[in-house]
Amino acid sequence: MPVPRSQWISLGLAFGGHTPPIEVPSNPAPRAPFAGSASAGEDGEERAFMRAAGYMPFVPFPGRSMPWESTCATCGEYRQPTFEQVETGTRCDHAGPLP
Repeated sequence: MPVPRSQWISLGLAFGGHTPPIEVPSNPAPRAPFAGSASAGEDGEERAFMRAAGYMPFVPFPGRSMPWESTCATCGEYRQPTFEQVETGTRCDHAGPLP
């Protein structure tokens, strides 16, 4: 049976199949904090600032405006704040802004 020209049909349906759904985890498994060498100057100042703000980064410093994979030191939840957000007072929901 021909399909009218003005109607679109997916290639999966045209060949009698479908694309399987992709499952994306909502919260990745916790990882250990990054054990980078702060003494080597890799990201020591930024890491110290994040720790003081209550975040435990577990990857190297990605840059000021990129999400930095971390866990909250208090509640243990997975978080991805940027360094800039933390500088302006963003904290984990349970903690609220800095005084």
